[in-house]
Amino acid sequence: DDIVSEDRRASEVIQRLRDLLRRSETKIESLDLNEQVRGVLRLIRVDLQRREIKVAESLSANPATIAADPIQIQQVIINLITNAGDAMEGLPVARRKIEITTGAAADQVTLTVRDHGPGIPADAEILFEPFHTTKAQGLGIGLVICRTLIGAHGGSLQAENHPESGAVFTVRLPQPNISA
Repeated sequence: DDIVSEDRRASEVIQRLRDLLRRSETKIESLDLNEQVRGVLRLIRVDLQRREIKVAESLSANPATIAADPIQIQQVIINLITNAGDAMEGLPVARRKIEITTGAAADQVTLTVRDHGPGIPADAEILFEPFHTTKAQGLGIGLVICRTLIGAHGGSLQAENHPESGAVFTVRLPQPNISA
């Protein structure tokens, strides 16, 4: 079931990326960001277990509603979690932990993904340049695509070092005005 589900999702992701590159319209729906995070974690559960990575979720008690393309948002979440896992690859198993947090305010929803790896360069913006990679097998387009997708939804994606250790990637998306 996981393989079939992942195959369908991969096909949808490829189609949506093709559409994005052709500047087609995105498929905007009202989504709960918390549910998107939970769904992604179910999809990549086996990979996280195989890599011996623990995930701590702290999801907003308030509705984290966004108007977004579900496949594109899932792709961003998958990429941020995968990158966090990659950053901790050489660490002892006890330190391999990803913290995922969502928040909801009157006009904005946030998603943060924190790893406990070595951190990022002081000039974090270099991570969002096409073909810049810190991975031996990386292409340097994942974070560029993520920022493009989030920007297409009226949001932003930022990266910074955590004061204790690791990197924090923060997605900010507008919360739709439901009363309108």
